[in-house]
Amino acid sequence: MGAGALAWWAQRALRREVERAAGAARRLGLRREEEKKRRREESHEPAAPDASFQPLHDALSTAVRQLRQRTVPRAHLNDILNSMTEVLLVLGPARRVQRANRAATEALGYEASELRGLPLRRLLPEAETAGASSTGGDPARGEGTLRRKDGSTLPVLFSYAPLHGERAGKQRAVCVAQDLSERQTAQERLRQSLEEKDVLLREIHHRVKNNLQVISSLLSLQEDGEPGDRATRRLAASRQRIRSMALVHERLYRSSDLARIDVSDYLDDLGDHLMRVHNAGHVRFERHVEAGPLPVGRAIPLGLVANELVANAFEHAFSSNGTDAPALDLRFWTDGPTATLVVEDNGTGLPDDLTTDDLGSTGSMGLKLVRALTGQLNGTLEVTDKGRSAGSGHASGAHGLRSARGLRFIVAFPLEGEEGAASR
Repeated sequence: MGAGALAWWAQRALRREVERAAGAARRLGLRREEEKKRRREESHEPAAPDASFQPLHDALSTAVRQLRQRTVPRAHLNDILNSMTEVLLVLGPARRVQRANRAATEALGYEASELRGLPLRRLLPEAETAGASSTGGDPARGEGTLRRKDGSTLPVLFSYAPLHGERAGKQRAVCVAQDLSERQTAQERLRQSLEEKDVLLREIHHRVKNNLQVISSLLSLQEDGEPGDRATRRLAASRQRIRSMALVHERLYRSSDLARIDVSDYLDDLGDHLMRVHNAGHVRFERHVEAGPLPVGRAIPLGLVANELVANAFEHAFSSNGTDAPALDLRFWTDGPTATLVVEDNGTGLPDDLTTDDLGSTGSMGLKLVRALTGQLNGTLEVTDKGRSAGSGHASGAHGLRSARGLRFIVAFPLEGEEGAASR
């Protein structure tokens, strides 16, 4: 009995010690779990789930980490919006301001708290209208006037776009406006500068025309004092050439385009002037022009060529033709990049002892000038004596003299090119 009682007592004492150790371990474990729970709550980390949910726990933890890396902190987003130089307004229902960046408060003169709740139509009515008429949620753009708190205005270029997505909510939009005042000021300065240059260029053309008229008057005085007919004719021809150039400048300073000239009106005026000078009222002078405006660099040489050819016809073509119907035809047209001038008469043609090939070396001052000017235009000159050329009785082009005799001059040149080329 004594031995059995001792064994029972020892077993009971050991069990108490084990239970006491187990209780202590359990309490220690609970304290550790509470400490871990407290730490997790402070760090916002999810609690470790049961082992059977470990794959889901790992996936969720990875997603949380990725979201934390991708999400822009609100303070950083505010810094970005406030660093913008453009006005930015975030609009809620009824297009009322919910948020505005620093540029908006500075441009409009409102505090941020004052802007909240204001309707867009009060600040930028053009954007309000554009947003109301926008269909399908498409962005709307345009120019408008930003209305400040003090009543002043600011020209802007705006963009209105609805916000999409679950967090955007209904009827939310963003409006961005860019200040156009500096650009408009620069455009106005450029416009004024162009107007000043336009006035200056007109004055230059006007003075050139006046100076050419003075030279023409001096030649006229010299002409009256010359004893011989030959000198008188040369001076008169020089006056006509000066007049053809002065006419270009006269038309330019009266025109709205200072770089180009209406060649139809110019050739008409030049022809009328030559008829008066040469007393050629008895000549049927036809003019047909099918061309738009020409640059000044092309119009002046063209005018000089036409002056020489028409004056030459009035002086020499009809002196002894024996016809009751002297006629002269001037045609000018453009076809793509090429311009063509034709001056044709029904006169006597060349003398018997002279051919068209001889004109290049033995021609008059006027014909030499025509060749030089044709070279300046990078063009070609073709001379035909219709009385000596078979099948040349009909002129080329839509119009022309139906005559089997007389001279035909054809000058063809490119509409664009470098002036000053060597004579051909």
